[in-house]
Amino acid sequence: MNDNPLEINRIFFPSQYIKANPEHKPDQEKSIPITLNHTILRVNDSNNLYSVEVMIMLDKEASVNTPYEFDTHAFGFFSFSDPDIDEDKKKYLLGTSGIQILIGALREHILSITSRGPWGPLTLSTIQINVINSDKKNDD
Repeated sequence: MNDNPLEINRIFFPSQYIKANPEHKPDQEKSIPITLNHTILRVNDSNNLYSVEVMIMLDKEASVNTPYEFDTHAFGFFSFSDPDIDEDKKKYLLGTSGIQILIGALREHILSITSRGPWGPLTLSTIQINVINSDKKNDD
C-alpha cells in the first residue's frame, strides 16, 4: 500500500498581492512575521475530492523593515488513490501534506515574483502549521 495515498489534482493561485516597500532599508535588520490561514473542504458530495486553501500574509503590525508586503492564496484539489481510506486519516493527510504542498508552492511563487523586485528575491522561512487532528497517527 502507498504510504501517502494523497494525490494532487490541481494547484492554482486565485489571489496574489505583492508590493515592494519603498521604505525598506537593505542594510538594516528586518523581521518578516507571517500569518497563515487554511481551509479544508470536501467538494460537493464527493467521497474522494477535497479542496485545500492556504493563505499566507505578512503580519504588518509585527513586521520590521520588510522588503515586501504580501497576501497570497494557493488553492488545491486533492484526491486519494484509495477512496475508502478512513475519513480521519484523509483529514490528517490533507491537514499535513496538503497544506505543506501548498505552502511550498506559495513559497516558490513569492520567490519567483520578488526575484524581479527592487529588493531581490524573498524566500519565506519555514512555517509551522497547526494541524487538524494533529493527535491522529498516520497509521494504516
